[in-house]
Amino acid sequence: MVEQHEVRDGSRIIRFQGTLLATASSERPVSPRFVELTLFALPSPPPAYVLSRVQYSRVFHVQTCEQALRNHLPLGVDSPARGLDLTSLSPCVYCNPGPYLPTDPDFKTTHRFEVPRHFGAIIDTPAHLLSALAHPSTRPSRAHTLTPSANNQLPWLSRQLVDAAAPRDPALQAAYNISIP
Repeated sequence: MVEQHEVRDGSRIIRFQGTLLATASSERPVSPRFVELTLFALPSPPPAYVLSRVQYSRVFHVQTCEQALRNHLPLGVDSPARGLDLTSLSPCVYCNPGPYLPTDPDFKTTHRFEVPRHFGAIIDTPAHLLSALAHPSTRPSRAHTLTPSANNQLPWLSRQLVDAAAPRDPALQAAYNISIP
């Protein structure tokens, strides 16, 4: 069903009419960080897609954590990723946030949460989508598309997304299947 959707790409918002094809998440109870992928199909031919990738974290730091600053981790004082329970947070192994517990009243004044990082892209063909999913660190767009390759090896999470989405999208299914002559 075609509906109105919004996908964040940093501070930019991509608004569009589309159909949700699939979602996949690497979230596990013991993982301090995880990724969620969401794939939408745009209604106009030829096939086009909007891909959303959100990186979440349960890690908290002291305000001056050198590791967080060096890696340009976005830190905030509000609630952690997706409203996670404060008791499920993980202390940074580098800055060792100390004796405070997330339930202490002074926790939010002395510590910072890693805030979710949002990436979104409009991708113009199923082949470019598979290429983008095979190389998740590359940021594809209509202006800068990746070279499609039949030999793309998809990472585990990307494979989960495509396995769920391909049966709902014939063009993606055709690009995903491999035929050896």
